[in-house]
Amino acid sequence: MAVAEWTLTYPGTELAFGSLASGYGMVPGFPQVSTPDELVDDAPRARADGVVFGRDYLGSMVVSFGLLTDYPSAADVFAQERVDTFMRAWRGDGIRDTPGAVAALRAPSGRVAFGRPRRPSPTERETLLGRARIAADFVTEDPRWYGPERTVSVPIAPSPGAGLVAPLVAPLVAVGTSAAARVVTIEGEARSPLWLRFNGPLVNPRAEIGALLVDFAGASLAEGESITVDARARTVLRSGLGYTGPAGGALTGRSTPISQLSLPPGQHEVILRGTSSSGLASVVVGWRDTFDSY
Repeated sequence: MAVAEWTLTYPGTELAFGSLASGYGMVPGFPQVSTPDELVDDAPRARADGVVFGRDYLGSMVVSFGLLTDYPSAADVFAQERVDTFMRAWRGDGIRDTPGAVAALRAPSGRVAFGRPRRPSPTERETLLGRARIAADFVTEDPRWYGPERTVSVPIAPSPGAGLVAPLVAPLVAVGTSAAARVVTIEGEARSPLWLRFNGPLVNPRAEIGALLVDFAGASLAEGESITVDARARTVLRSGLGYTGPAGGALTGRSTPISQLSLPPGQHEVILRGTSSSGLASVVVGWRDTFDSY
């Protein structure tokens, strides 16, 4: 059963709050979640009244907290220690110097929002009771709440009937597709951004996920190498063999744009294609079901 406790997590920091056991009780009426910003692409009509509506997008939300430290001791020093701990965590030292880095804000339901802690402020201190009040915001990177991460792994195998032609010369190379079609089942209430990790040895890796396509024609992954495409983070990274770095230029023009690499609720077939010198090649598809509230 879920407890009424929130968690802020980023590298080097994990802070639980919102419950009496955590030392930061939630003030009644909190948290408060703002309506997502509206990002519109409207344009004025040329030489006429009115506007031409473009695409509408949703921006970030602000999750606001009101907290109260609560201790059996009447010594004000305990409240101050709690305030200092909270302020350090909410300052975000582990992420604020890295563009794109985010923290995870986990609600009591287990759903998560990604973003940055902002504007922590002790608002007043009740010295005689050993308490302090704290206000703080969390700014999300998008208007979604996410469920637990789920994955499907799809191995590669030689194409049926492809066969081998003598004389056989090592290494043997198989041109193949998925060993068996796998199905991604998206639940939740909205489209879910995907991430995909192609694992070598694999030449010309290509994945078809429903109507989506991720194609690295011309790329070659050795055993131990991988390429990861992350739609939520908007990154394409190659790693392994002592190297980690961007690889977005390896995506072909026929690939689905990374900003559109998401799936609606439902079932979607996954197929991996490419050339591999062993049965170790695979693609892992990951996602989190998305929700409108925590």
